[in-house]
Amino acid sequence: MRGLFKRKGSDIWQGRFRIPENLWRQRDRLLSLGVRGIGKAQEFGRSTGKQDRDEAGKAYRAMLDAWEAKTQAWQALLDSGPESLSHKQRIAIAADHARAFLAKHEEEPFDAPPEAVLPEVSPDGDAAWLAMVERMASPERESLKTDLKEFLRAKGERRTKLAFRLLQKYPGLGALVGRDLAAGLEATHGADTDEALSAHGLHVDAVTRRLVNLEMLGFMGAAQRGLEARRGGEYGPVKELVAAPAYVASSPSSESKRDDGGLPLEDLLDHKAKTTSIRPKTVRDNRRT
Repeated sequence: MRGLFKRKGSDIWQGRFRIPENLWRQRDRLLSLGVRGIGKAQEFGRSTGKQDRDEAGKAYRAMLDAWEAKTQAWQALLDSGPESLSHKQRIAIAADHARAFLAKHEEEPFDAPPEAVLPEVSPDGDAAWLAMVERMASPERESLKTDLKEFLRAKGERRTKLAFRLLQKYPGLGALVGRDLAAGLEATHGADTDEALSAHGLHVDAVTRRLVNLEMLGFMGAAQRGLEARRGGEYGPVKELVAAPAYVASSPSSESKRDDGGLPLEDLLDHKAKTTSIRPKTVRDNRRT
């Protein structure tokens, strides 16, 4: 098959790829739009992982199909700009990724990567925190004190859920910690979001990315709970992953794009607070000895 070659000293067949001229001329613009995977050379080779030429040819054809889909997505990005996704699409993107993660590791769940821990977020400065508290009526201040104590005593999944409840119940907290929360979600689940979006050839706007990161927090947590159950020999379905839709490309809904660097919390936290149940976490020690 044309396009196959071997590097000197290697038995593995390589495939040739080329970035189309119109895209190569706009490489800098694509990079500024957040596209990854554009190297410094317009033409390059990638390994098929095969020593047999026929097998390499089949692998190369599949790689070419994937490459064509990727370059088409880059062109669409140049033509139309980054996409926004509907609420259902964001859930589906995160759920698809979490289902794939669970399927990949459930055969040997003890070898799976540990759950990513969301960094602690705190109000930005004592002055802002004190000003918010001083504006509260006495009953609300006492309620906040009680809720904070419960949050600080909680661990793991329950602590995360209580954090979202706090932000929804006390909107002033959202203004203080929103940016840190967005940064924390990017640190813990940005790589998951990259992989999930890339699998569907998607390039999304900044607000949509932050919302996908948040959905990823919940669904990857569900996948980790599924792995915990499998470590104990329970291979039943994971409710959240079964109920979530699969991603279907469609015309995205009209989103309010607020690219102010902070997480858009109002509608988001209200939804999370209404749809997320808080239940005691049962911890079992299933480690091998």
